[in-house]
Amino acid sequence: MKVLLVPDSFKGTLSSGAVAEAMARAVRDRFPGAEITSLSFADGGEGTVRAVLGAVPGKLRKSEVQNPWDEPVTAEWGVIEDGTRAVIEVAAASGLCLVPPEERRPLAASTFGTGELVREAIEEGIRRVLLGLGGSATVDCGAGLLQALGMRFLDAGGETVDVCGGNLAKVEALDDSRLIPELKETEILVATDVDNLLLGPRGAAKVFGPQKGATPAEVHYLETGLTHFANLLEESFEINVGGFPGSGAAGGIAAGLRPFSRLSVVSGGKFLAGLMRLPEKMAAVDLVITGEGRLDRQTLGGKAIKVIADLGREAGKPVWAVVGGSEAGDEVKAALGLGQVVDLTRVSGSKEEAMARPEHWIFLGLREALADFPG
Repeated sequence: MKVLLVPDSFKGTLSSGAVAEAMARAVRDRFPGAEITSLSFADGGEGTVRAVLGAVPGKLRKSEVQNPWDEPVTAEWGVIEDGTRAVIEVAAASGLCLVPPEERRPLAASTFGTGELVREAIEEGIRRVLLGLGGSATVDCGAGLLQALGMRFLDAGGETVDVCGGNLAKVEALDDSRLIPELKETEILVATDVDNLLLGPRGAAKVFGPQKGATPAEVHYLETGLTHFANLLEESFEINVGGFPGSGAAGGIAAGLRPFSRLSVVSGGKFLAGLMRLPEKMAAVDLVITGEGRLDRQTLGGKAIKVIADLGREAGKPVWAVVGGSEAGDEVKAALGLGQVVDLTRVSGSKEEAMARPEHWIFLGLREALADFPG
């Protein structure tokens, strides 16, 4: 019996490594002689830096930057291989994981801290940056990030606007005279966990704003601000910033960066899967088990479970998922083609209990599900 464990993190609750460890205990309990390979996976969100550094040689770095609400936070990032490339995840400096749900304030949130990380990498001579966009607390179209790199945003009176999600509509002019010049030479590979556009019913504000704590009125306000800011960028630089897949990820960071850098967008999950040589590893096992905090319709947009399920189908291997909670209907489950879905909320009896003791319920839920798997 050979098993490949390749979970994403349960955002804000468990790292991917801790999830894999609990899964491994369940597999060993059911199949004591099983050969288990455990890999930490990510799709561009929380855990991307460590997942990349687990797949290629590199060094983990830590920097003191601003969190989404201008408070200090220690953020991890990585320098990989020969020191010419960096990997940065928005979640580390500008992520939802940094505060509990009741303290989320998307109108006040800024990506400035992520910009500080990008600036540090550029000032060290790095010109190739992998930027993971999942798990952000922000809806500022990357304006805070650009501000950290030297961009000035001006209101109708010519005064500087300290940008955040709630005041994009106040920006009437851009001053890029102090923008760090090396940004134009920097290749930024944006790794997204969704393919949403910047605006509209599947856009950054309307889909992800509520997850970041926005009320319906605030969602409307954020959408208005994003629309105004995107129009300003497009008029100023004659480039479409919101019409490409992934432009709505992380509150629109890719849209904001597009006029100022050598930007390209990839599926974070597919990129990591290639880097980790997952197709090759899947070919050698009997069962693949993945997982993340939530299973719903957005999973189909390119999140970790979707990527792993697709690769398993191509390899002819059964793929199971362990999730913190599932809101996926039969249509979504059929599209994913998963053999089993272990829903910790169902197993434990409540979302609160599942989050309070996730490792315990991963072990019990997966062990129960494995009882019917032929070893």
